[in-house]
Amino acid sequence: MEHNQPRFHRVNAPDRQRLDKLLNRIIARVMRRLIKDGLLIQDQEQPWLDFQETDIVDTLNAAPIRYRVAVGPGAGSRTLTLKNPGLQRTETQPKPFTVDRNGFSLGVAVACQGQQRERLERLCRYVTRYVTRPAVCLERLSNNAAGQVSYELKHPFRDGTTHILFTPVDFLARLAALVPRPRSNLIDIFVCPLCGGTLRVIADVTDPDAIQPILAHLRQRAPPDAVRRQRPGKGPQNDLFAAI
Repeated sequence: MEHNQPRFHRVNAPDRQRLDKLLNRIIARVMRRLIKDGLLIQDQEQPWLDFQETDIVDTLNAAPIRYRVAVGPGAGSRTLTLKNPGLQRTETQPKPFTVDRNGFSLGVAVACQGQQRERLERLCRYVTRYVTRPAVCLERLSNNAAGQVSYELKHPFRDGTTHILFTPVDFLARLAALVPRPRSNLIDIFVCPLCGGTLRVIADVTDPDAIQPILAHLRQRAPPDAVRRQRPGKGPQNDLFAAI
């Protein structure tokens, strides 16, 4: 840091050893977070997901991960696939500046200079499309003569798999697994995160010149200890600023 401003230094491209080390650190942190949240059970041989087989939502979530049929007459059996033996690959050429392990992949082959604004914009647009794109591509979805739902893979698997087949009921179960649990995706902005009290709107500030000093003041002012010690749900009615 120089005069409270970040200073960047030019470095050489990372070698595979450094990428492997970084990927291992990312995997360890992701696994630690999942274990802390109770979603992953730590095991000496291999961690496993904490699914409750008596919970229908967990059952629907577990089936795709295990490549199993979720519901219907064939529940528990392997998911049907179509394979093209001519597309099987025994060895793959590793991509430059890319490492992968245990389903995790890290690629650092894309870069741009600070002054390359158009290239930076394309990179941002790509990341946005990658994160927000739908889970199912309708153009690769069809029905076959047997009444099954056929989903064509964008790129064949290493074993030559080109399509995945579902019964209509099992396909609906796969879609249901993508839907969050009831109320899990809702956020109540009128609950104070400090004391659990009820917030109320007292102003709608839209002027940037007025918003800046308000936010600066809120960042400098520490919440009172008395408010922190109040039990959730027992706090007073606090004020809420809506800065847009």
